[in-house]
Amino acid sequence: MARIIKFRAWDVQTKKMLVPPVIDNPEQSDSGWVLMQFTGLKDKKGVEIYEGDILYGGLRSGDVFWEPMAAQWWINTEGTWPNIELHKNNQSAEIIGNIYESPAQNITIKE
Repeated sequence: MARIIKFRAWDVQTKKMLVPPVIDNPEQSDSGWVLMQFTGLKDKKGVEIYEGDILYGGLRSGDVFWEPMAAQWWINTEGTWPNIELHKNNQSAEIIGNIYESPAQNITIKE
């Protein structure tokens, strides 16, 4: 199966999430866009998971990030738990927001 490479972008000026075909030149680093890559994985509801999404599963929540040293996607739990591997937990987790549109939900431990 081929690896799907997709992006979405957070527009810093308009405070809106953009998805293709709106993103017409992703190479512009001074555009005010923050690009987020698709992880190739989906959450328990079948929603595509992107870098920067906030996932909730069980007692933990955290945002998705790429770890170059491990060459894989992780969920950043900000020290409340050890960071966890996304590919082992994506089927039991649910997207509850992202770090740009709902940053207050980041690193919240649900009880």
